[in-house]
Amino acid sequence: MLFSWNLAISQFNQAGILAKRRGRLTPLAFTVLEQIGINRVSFGPFIFRSCLRKFANIADELHGLRGYECFGKEMMSGPDTNIFLI
Repeated sequence: MLFSWNLAISQFNQAGILAKRRGRLTPLAFTVLEQIGINRVSFGPFIFRSCLRKFANIADELHGLRGYECFGKEMMSGPDTNIFLI
């Protein structure tokens, strides 16, 4: 079956999923996307931008000589990082 935008939009509307907030459509939950047959999503540059913001905040704090506390906030433990280091 070919993908049909009209069918997908119809399904969104029937389920009452399309809601407006500040003039924009709200993102759909992954469970909803799965229910309507979408099995892949893209995050584009958002993960990179989030990591870059965190790095910039740490650099700003260190540059301002405010201390090392920036490393303790939300930092993974050594053993937790091992699953990412193959």
